[in-house]
Amino acid sequence: MRDEIDRGGAGEPNSSAAGNQQEPTTNLVTAAPVAATDADPDATNPTATAAAGSSETNGPLPAVGSISEGVGRASISSVPEPQQPVHGHTAPESLESPSKPIIGAAVESNDSQQPGASEPIVTQPELDSHGTRGDGAQEPKSEAATAPGPVGTLSLDEKEKSPQPSKAAGPASAPPGATGPLNPERLQFLADEISRNVGQVQAEEVARLRTATAALELAGAVRPPPDAIMSWFTNMSIVSAVRVFQSWRVFDTIPAGKGESISYADLAAKVDAEEAFLIRMSWMLSSTGVLRHIEPGRVAHTPTSIMLRENEAMGSMFKIMCTNVVDVSAILPAYFDTYGRREPLGPAHIPTSFLAGRPELEYFELLNEDPDRIKLFMRAMAVAHRRVPTIGMYDMSWVLDRADQDPSRLAWVDVGGGNGHTVKVFREAYPGLRANQCAIQDLPEVLDEAQKQAESDDALRGVSWIPVNFHKDVPVKGALIYYLRHIARDYSDPVFTTILRNIAAALAPDSRVLVSEQLLAGAPPPVYAAFKDYAMLSLGGKERTLEQFGAVAAAAGLRVSGVFRDQATPHAVVEFALQE
Repeated sequence: MRDEIDRGGAGEPNSSAAGNQQEPTTNLVTAAPVAATDADPDATNPTATAAAGSSETNGPLPAVGSISEGVGRASISSVPEPQQPVHGHTAPESLESPSKPIIGAAVESNDSQQPGASEPIVTQPELDSHGTRGDGAQEPKSEAATAPGPVGTLSLDEKEKSPQPSKAAGPASAPPGATGPLNPERLQFLADEISRNVGQVQAEEVARLRTATAALELAGAVRPPPDAIMSWFTNMSIVSAVRVFQSWRVFDTIPAGKGESISYADLAAKVDAEEAFLIRMSWMLSSTGVLRHIEPGRVAHTPTSIMLRENEAMGSMFKIMCTNVVDVSAILPAYFDTYGRREPLGPAHIPTSFLAGRPELEYFELLNEDPDRIKLFMRAMAVAHRRVPTIGMYDMSWVLDRADQDPSRLAWVDVGGGNGHTVKVFREAYPGLRANQCAIQDLPEVLDEAQKQAESDDALRGVSWIPVNFHKDVPVKGALIYYLRHIARDYSDPVFTTILRNIAAALAPDSRVLVSEQLLAGAPPPVYAAFKDYAMLSLGGKERTLEQFGAVAAAAGLRVSGVFRDQATPHAVVEFALQE
């Protein structure tokens, strides 16, 4: 299948249509997890469950702008809205209405972010944990969609693919007008959504997420308002108890082997705590499923608690979120009293630097002052790399074709690329992307350590490392692709406009800028998308709609030339080109 996308230059080759991983955890923002009190410690294998989530990365400070991979995903899972398709990725959207519908392609409705708003679109072959198709193919199925925003048209010529839909039941259409908190039709829709998917929760993560999403909305709809308000403090109490137990190293002291547990008496002795008080503190966690209470008088890990240990990526992410969300929330009234009731502009004088008593510093300058915080940050970033789709959305065929036509030209510049993780992912997924055609640009202090770590990595051997401060400098000129993954959300519109303007000065006529970010949609957006946007306040950043990306691009001398959406999450790759 091939798409004719505005790539610039007459007679240039066209590109083919473009195409995830989502690692669920209990959503502590919207509801507490189910209690896990069980006398049988063999019921779960927390070590095996957490293995995929464990990563200790003691690397250099990543690119300016990459914190949002942590803040955006946090210690709380992103739950796809019930109407979202099970697998696959949409094609680049037309930014003007197509003259006629694309055969075999579904058109995305404007209210698609609302649960049950539309029928599920045709699915693709199932994707593995990295967002690639299980059959090894790189060419995903296309979807044409109409989206508002800046000018730019895409003409799609799609060939049909035979889908292999997931066993998870797709949602039915929501009943008309089903919006009220106690609307009987909406409540029935949510109950049906749970029934359709609950039978597959053991086998499929998508079914599990659909069930959880519907259950959370159902619980919120039927809960009396006073109870709903008090439930917010339940979630805060869970966070508070976890912080205490992390500081006492309780999660590291509980044995992690299959079927293992420890008595409260032994645990109290090991962490130097009063036994009765330790038991009392644990109730907040065992009653909500974070820990498992076992009679008589023992406690064991759950798959959740084992991820909160000292060297676990999620444990590090939890600590970062406690600072950037919980601690910052306490000073926000004073911050806005000082700077005015307006959006923080950054990159300095942001809530996190205000909290630290160093308002003149940027976020990454704060991190640079504390090596332990840098290590914590790097471990936490492993969560973001696994949870956020990297490949599978953007059509790479045209990039590989042009790179092959001119082997001396830089094909891929990772702007703010940190330790090279993203370049490594793309090179491993697309062997035609040669190392000598890839460059990683970041601050000098970041690249110095990153290069040392990359010496033994075959995927990064031969890659160029170019020191650049993207706030001030123009990147290397004339490359085919300039890639920014989770850079935009860390900055306000004026700051991000400057970054894009600097990149625009380096573009050739056929160059493209790819911004890999969450796209906000709907008013209001789904709760998790709203949470991520709110969390970015602490850094002076923000999540954006497609229209907002278009406005920032226009101010930088660019235009939106394509949108490549992930169907399982709100994530997308927005493509920019020079203004005509």
